[in-house]
Amino acid sequence: MNCTITDNGVAPAAGLTVSAASVDATLNASTVTMANTIVWSPACVTGLAPGSASVTYSCYAAATEGANGNTARNPMLRARESGRYTLNGGSPCRNTGSNGAFGAPADAVDLLGAPRLYGKVIDMGCFEFQSGAGTMLILQ
Repeated sequence: MNCTITDNGVAPAAGLTVSAASVDATLNASTVTMANTIVWSPACVTGLAPGSASVTYSCYAAATEGANGNTARNPMLRARESGRYTLNGGSPCRNTGSNGAFGAPADAVDLLGAPRLYGKVIDMGCFEFQSGAGTMLILQ
């Protein structure tokens, strides 16, 4: 739950291996559950074996847009060079996760120690977007 998997060195054609006991390019085990997770370039989930894996409220290239809360749109990750992979303000992964799937207490924090729930709906990925004070423009 709430993981970010990216820039991990898997060849794009190979895809991401997620299964309980085997290595292949599809999510194929009945025990695999992925929720509120971002899997993005160069890794990608290349497919799902029908009825055998649960992937909800997640962002991956092979997702059917909108099905089970999933998106195939670019997650717009920022701060990649620091390894933090936080969300950009315009990310489609902001406020689109599942609070129920997360299942942690309201005072939970993300990997940076920031509140895990910032607003009413949790973000996909391992970092919750935290908006700053904004930008003030003074026009004269």
